[in-house]
Amino acid sequence: MAEPWIAPALPVDALTDAQVFIVTLYGEARSEPVEGIVAVGSCVRNRVQDGRWGKDYRAVCLAPWQFSCWSPKGGVRNFDRVSALVRTMAEKKVITDTVVRELTYLAHGFIANFIRDTVKGATHYHVATMQPRPRWAQDVMPVVQRASHVFYAGVK
Repeated sequence: MAEPWIAPALPVDALTDAQVFIVTLYGEARSEPVEGIVAVGSCVRNRVQDGRWGKDYRAVCLAPWQFSCWSPKGGVRNFDRVSALVRTMAEKKVITDTVVRELTYLAHGFIANFIRDTVKGATHYHVATMQPRPRWAQDVMPVVQRASHVFYAGVK
């Protein structure tokens, strides 16, 4: 059953865990250089390893209100692009988009633990230009900035 916070409901049940992770990378970091995509992927994997957001990539990526790309409230244009990719994957159509193919390669590298953590254990991030900083980041020092995101470890 599709996650109720994802509106309108998308056919996420038809996707594998890896595909949900690929879509999350697409929605959160597709316009970033490789360094930025790897940083976001590191953060997602750190959440999987932490366990507070779920036990696998699917649960972590679809945890309510954690990754803005999964909701139109995080930006309608981005959500529309994410929705189109979800539908394409659910319909098992061939993906020819070069960016999605690169994200697929990276996602599988993270899942197999072939890619090292580049964000020093961070489990949270936001866009560097966001003002004011999110409430959860008010009293926490960032551990690193990669591309256009700032990353935080030790957020409770």
